[in-house]
Amino acid sequence: MNKDKINSSFEFENRHFTLEIIYFSNGFFITLTEGTINTFGSLSISIKTDKQVNTNTIIPSKYSPIFCQLISEMLCNLSKGIAVVSVYLNSDLTSDMANKILETIKSYIS
Repeated sequence: MNKDKINSSFEFENRHFTLEIIYFSNGFFITLTEGTINTFGSLSISIKTDKQVNTNTIIPSKYSPIFCQLISEMLCNLSKGIAVVSVYLNSDLTSDMANKILETIKSYIS
């Protein structure tokens, strides 16, 4: 596995997800796609300055609207830098599914 880039696929509740993580010295670029074809979806960017995280949503999401922002802010806090996140979903996530996805992402970052 390349240390600078991770590609992973997983399933939760009969929904297939593809996760791609690209590491940078000062942050991350992550795409999370539901389905087997990589697709851009909502887009959020977060940057950590001192003790505060600033986030902008570039492209809003139709489903689970704050999920992309949540991932971006979580990664920004972990990296103490910049996080750019794209999330494409076919429908809303349950809270249990969102938590499992967040834990999966954290497992790759830690």
